Amino acid sequence: MSESIELLTPVGRLVQGNPFTPNTKDATGAPLVYKTGANAGQPRSDYYMAIAIPKTDPGLAELFEKITRAAHAGFPGGQYDSPNFAWKFMDGDGTDSNGQPYANREGFAGCYIFKFSGGFPPKCYAKGGLEVLTDPESIKRGYYIRIYGSTTGNGSAQQPGIYLNHNMVELIGYGDEIISGPDGAAIFGGAPVASLPPGASATPIAPTTTIATPAQVGAPAAGGMPPAQVGAPAAGGMPPAQVGAPAAGGMPPVTPHPGFANPVTYLIDGNQYTADQLKGFGWTDEQIAAAPRAA
Repeated sequence: MSESIELLTPVGRLVQGNPFTPNTKDATGAPLVYKTGANAGQPRSDYYMAIAIPKTDPGLAELFEKITRAAHAGFPGGQYDSPNFAWKFMDGDGTDSNGQPYANREGFAGCYIFKFSGGFPPKCYAKGGLEVLTDPESIKRGYYIRIYGSTTGNGSAQQPGIYLNHNMVELIGYGDEIISGPDGAAIFGGAPVASLPPGASATPIAPTTTIATPAQVGAPAAGGMPPAQVGAPAAGGMPPAQVGAPAAGGMPPVTPHPGFANPVTYLIDGNQYTADQLKGFGWTDEQIAAAPRAA
């Protein structure tokens, strides 16, 4: 393998990959493994980044010169003239193997795309190189960066090409984040909902109380027995029993009687209830204290 040549790219937009997250599978979904050497067949990780540099950037001349020099040094036999030579850069205005224009991809049009990779994560810095970035969210696809790394021939006679190896990344500026997958507006905006189904609301629904009212817990059914009445005290001070029992599972509301020392009652859904009755419905002391008292 030829000697590596150091390089520092002009500012480009990160259009593919991520400096913090490695790939563990290839384009077909198969696990990445070492193809040669002592670790052949063992799993490997690849930290991949592709940056789009505008074709008008004057720094491209130096970058292309170094890449070309690495290709000539690595393949003195002229393999770099082969149309299958792996240059690790592409024309963002070209077309893929299926004839689809690269310019349809976010950030590709009007740029050259340079593909860097390596088995270890690059060290990332804020602009100026004084602050090390460790948060995976600090550099996203769509942001503008520079890459310091190297280029060299790959030494392969079967698949001749060059490597673009990253070493450090500098965050230069922010741009619109590039999100993989289909666009939400394109998917859902093109298929609007004709009408909401029953029970659905176009706006958030205000929360309702979770306290069970006496009517919900159990009140006399229509046509059933009337609620018990509080009458005048019988001998011994106790009110006589009234005719009429509540429906199964329910307690009747209280109807105060003039002249009798009635207990404190609370007005719930137009009916009056004592604290004991409300507790029978599952109310807490705090809920009872906050309930409105009957006049």
